[in-house]
Amino acid sequence: MIGVVLIVLIAVYVYKYYENVKRYPKGPTPLPLIGNLHQFDAHRMHYFLEAAQEKHGDVFTIWTPRPMVVLMSYAAIKEGLVTKGEDFAGRMGAHPDDLFMATDNGGVIFSEGDSWQEQRRVKTSVDECMAHLASIEDKGAVEFRWPLQILVANVVNQVLFGYHYAFNDCKRLMDYSDTFATQIETMRKSSLVLVLQQFPSLARLPVIGWFGRGQYRKNIERLLDHVREDVVKCMDTFREEEHPVSFVHAYMNRMGREDKLSMDQMVNVCSDFFLAGMETTSTTLRWAMLHMANNVNAQDKIRAEIHSVLGPDGEVTMADKTRMPYTVAAIAEVQRMANILPLNLVHKTTCETEVFGLGIPAGTLVMPQIYNVMRTGEVFLQSDEFRPERFLMEDGKTLNRAALDHVIPFSMGKRVCAGEGLARMELFIGLVSILQKYRLLPPRDAPLDMSPIEGSILLPKVNKLRMIAV
Repeated sequence: MIGVVLIVLIAVYVYKYYENVKRYPKGPTPLPLIGNLHQFDAHRMHYFLEAAQEKHGDVFTIWTPRPMVVLMSYAAIKEGLVTKGEDFAGRMGAHPDDLFMATDNGGVIFSEGDSWQEQRRVKTSVDECMAHLASIEDKGAVEFRWPLQILVANVVNQVLFGYHYAFNDCKRLMDYSDTFATQIETMRKSSLVLVLQQFPSLARLPVIGWFGRGQYRKNIERLLDHVREDVVKCMDTFREEEHPVSFVHAYMNRMGREDKLSMDQMVNVCSDFFLAGMETTSTTLRWAMLHMANNVNAQDKIRAEIHSVLGPDGEVTMADKTRMPYTVAAIAEVQRMANILPLNLVHKTTCETEVFGLGIPAGTLVMPQIYNVMRTGEVFLQSDEFRPERFLMEDGKTLNRAALDHVIPFSMGKRVCAGEGLARMELFIGLVSILQKYRLLPPRDAPLDMSPIEGSILLPKVNKLRMIAV
């Protein structure tokens, strides 16, 4: 009798499960409880999404085991995030995103202009980086990770906290960066993290809770404590009657007047900007160095344009972009080919909506898969080739706006990356400053390895480049 009851209950559950599946855009067939987990490696999900697109089109659902609608094309992402931006403005608000919050719904990333001051901060950090590069004795084997990491971190630190690291005294920053990288990669490889999104109550179990959540929270607290130390130190220099010289000071000016602003929120916002601003921009600059060394003819054209506008010693500003179309096109091509986020941050629908006429229930996770738009998008022929010319019209001087619109590393719509302006400034001023002074060449004794280290961020492998003064 018990066996019959169990069979009936299982049959009812399976029936209701697949009735629920019908509510979402069609995709790979899921199994009860585990969804599509048996069909992909959590560490390489972007390849699974690419294969699913061939069969199911640009809008489909995968079950991780929680249902997630994936938008694979530029047109689908634009309809969702721009045309219907309010419908897709939510964030997941669940594991593992909530691990990065110092308070409920905290920060700017996971929670629901090119100014002269920013340019000055960027230029100061770039000048310090250039001085460090000049001091390197063995310029025949330069590894750019830490010089570029410190460059970008110093820009973000100056904006947030009003201080920067010396290149010869930055162990604290290195420890932070290594902890963050290790943490993210460990989480990305774990299918248990995905299971806890659908069944959060499992996190209360001793063993599962530790491996699925507890071990990560401990390390993330260390990252938050790092930022909290900087916030507290910066708060000590705050004077209400003085003009704010950092984000923390500006935040404190408003904190007493707005109820939703608090110390924990300030820590969370600073942590979001620091994490996102430092890792993504420094990684893109590292890829830029490799693509320059791997495409010397393009590099030489960039340098010729820089010297024609600035000469060998002139100082670059963002105003010079309008006179450097090939350089702008080359940076767009670096961002397209580096394509450092294999999976975009997850959105959530705030109401019942649709994309391409396919209904999506309210509260559904949605992933705008910008990786595939820039990798296999319809406007990027021979997408594996480094071709800045694809972003220029036939005259070689006018930017191809239609092609540039499809380069969306900062996403689109209402949840576009808040640090986009600062990141673009760092990429342009940083690359121009380095190529103005140095020619980058591959190692003498080994070919460049352009294959990425796969993870939450596609990192470049260690390649020690030759740096020739010009």
